Amino acid sequence: AARTEVKEAKVFLFENGVQLMELQRDSSKNFVAPNFLPKENSKYKIKAQSPDLPDVESEEIVFNDSTRISNIQAEVRTFPIEPGGTVAKKAVLFTYKFDFDSTKINYYAIEKFIDKSNEQGFFVDSLSNNTAECVGFYFITSEFFSTKCLKSGQNMRTGIDAFSNSKNANAMVVRIKISTIPKFYFDNANALSQTYTSLEAAFLEPLYSVSNIKNGYGNFYSKHSITLTYKL
Repeated sequence: AARTEVKEAKVFLFENGVQLMELQRDSSKNFVAPNFLPKENSKYKIKAQSPDLPDVESEEIVFNDSTRISNIQAEVRTFPIEPGGTVAKKAVLFTYKFDFDSTKINYYAIEKFIDKSNEQGFFVDSLSNNTAECVGFYFITSEFFSTKCLKSGQNMRTGIDAFSNSKNANAMVVRIKISTIPKFYFDNANALSQTYTSLEAAFLEPLYSVSNIKNGYGNFYSKHSITLTYKL
């Protein structure tokens, strides 16, 4: 069924059980908390209220650790256009290292974005250390994995192939977003990836195998991201 906007809804953010603020609606009708910075080890939840519907409330969560990477490099390869062809191809290889607390298990998602490209290829070598403990998978537009797939100090590589219908591929901008995500978000995506293909999942709504929202759908979670950008 199509979603219906609840125009008179109010959404509040709580910190350690105390109401902190009312969230604002942005131009896309999302509820946001501009310039808000969570406190380390504090617990947060949201509560939505409207005149005609039951209250909707999330479980309490602790926000994620920051995503920390270093040794960032980018290498570009240009492929010659085939005789009589019109498609230009370039490949960008990002190399970087995750900095993480080895006593914790962090969960990550990596997404790709290419401007002005009609086709694209994508790989992440996070799964090069596959073991029985390392769970990694690709779902919809993201590669998911955990620190169980990483060795301390290991350099990671993320490669993107960018194609352009123009003979000049210089207008393309390649970005990858590296995010730290909570375990339940990782587990939810993993469960769905074993049931649906990425194409099937793109048309599902709501897309959750588990939810931490009482009287509603969805998940309340934090995601800390770093975006690497390269202009071709």
